[in-house]
Parts: sequence; C-alpha cells; structure tokens
Amino acid sequence: MKARKGKNITIENEESPFGAYFVESENSNKGLIIIQEWWGLVDHIRDVADRFNLHGFNTIAPDLYSGKQTDEPTLAQKYMMELNVENAIKNLKSSIKFLKKKGIDRISSIGFCMGGGISLYAASINIVDSAVSYYGVLPNAIVKYENIRCPILGHYAEHDGATESVEEIENILTSNGVYNDFNIYRGTSHAFFNNEREEVYDKPSADLSFKRTINFLESNI
Repeated sequence: MKARKGKNITIENEESPFGAYFVESENSNKGLIIIQEWWGLVDHIRDVADRFNLHGFNTIAPDLYSGKQTDEPTLAQKYMMELNVENAIKNLKSSIKFLKKKGIDRISSIGFCMGGGISLYAASINIVDSAVSYYGVLPNAIVKYENIRCPILGHYAEHDGATESVEEIENILTSNGVYNDFNIYRGTSHAFFNNEREEVYDKPSADLSFKRTINFLESNI
C-alpha cells in the first residue's frame, strides 16, 4: 500500500458525520476541496489530494457516498444518480467549516466528472473563492451558472458529451464579467486525467491541465 501524507478523518455536520481524506500544509491558509468522480472516494482521489498538497495547498476530499465505492461503471452510475446533491453540498460546507477552524480561509474546489459538476454548483451558491471543473456533469441537479461570481477554470475532453455545455457556460460567465478559462484537450476522452484508467488516460493533457490548475489556484485562492 502506498504511503500517504494525509489521514482519514471524520467530520461532523448538522445531520450526520461523514468521512474525508485530509492533507495539511504547514504555513498555508489556502484550502482545496477535492470532489470525487462517480466511483467514490477511491485511492485515485486521495492521490490527487496528495499531489496538490505538494504544491502548498491544504487538501480535503469528502466522502459523498458514505463509504461506498466501485470500479464498475453501471454501479457507479447508480451511485451518482442516487446522490442527493443538497446533502453533498452540506458535506462541502462542513468541510469548509473544518478548514476555516484551522485558519484556512481561502478555499477553492476542484472536481472530476460528477465532482466537476458539483464544483461548479459550489461556485454558483458562492461557498468557494474559485472553482475548477474537469469534464463536469451533474445530471441530478441544475447549476445556475448566472449566479457564479468567482473565477472558473475548466478542463474538457474533445470526445466527450460533457464538452457540449462549455460554450454556453463560457458565454454566461463572460457576459456577467466573471473570469473563466475553459480548455478543450484535443484527441482526449472523458476522464483523461485519471491515470488509473488506462483506456482513457492521456498523460500530456493530464500534465498540462495540472500545471494550468496550479497556476490558476495560486492566483485565485
């Protein structure tokens, strides 16, 4: 098993406690909420939290499935469709409260697939200072993009249905004077950032998107 810098913790919220993976960074007041794909809080998401922590961010990945996880797409889709987004947002708010109690008061969100949609949703209700979406989709909730006021960074694949929404989101944000930077990676498919999914992983695009994300976060949280 890979050695990790972070730890699994339990966070209280107004309804019930939930698990999360937390990696603390000394002498930093910048926090980053890592929002899972439809697979659950799997090791890949913990790896992502570790990677961003190496760049000076306090990272936290809340478990939105209450311990459930899978590597089977049909079951993952079932978990995603069953997710109560309002409950997921409560967990994000509790994660933010946890960070702020530690003096971490500049907070961004980053999510992948379902998590990318939730990251944009978090921006739309003004609970984060900026947000990053990787090929974000959120089939069981409506994101009111017109309510977003914080900077947004998007990473999308060329061959992916999620990319069809990019132009609309860009137009809404730009018309409202909101900074946004959406990148479409040529030749890639959905989940190109996930190095545990060999059939879609694209290392050059994943590395470029990571570099762009670090630059964005350093400027916007």
